[in-house]
Amino acid sequence: MEYNFVTVDYFKDFPKIGAANMFGAFEKVHPDKDPMDLINAIGETRHNVKAELWRAADSVWKQ
Repeated sequence: MEYNFVTVDYFKDFPKIGAANMFGAFEKVHPDKDPMDLINAIGETRHNVKAELWRAADSVWKQ
């Protein structure tokens, strides 16, 4: 296949999607850098082919 990478984010509740303060965390770690520079650099290295939002209907865990 032409594409061989996947990114997965898990959220316990749908309202938490997008609630993370990424810019605040970035500024704490890199106070002297612009977060948009990183976002733009990452955007130049990848191509989003498909995005999906799934909701887990059930799960099984080892006790």
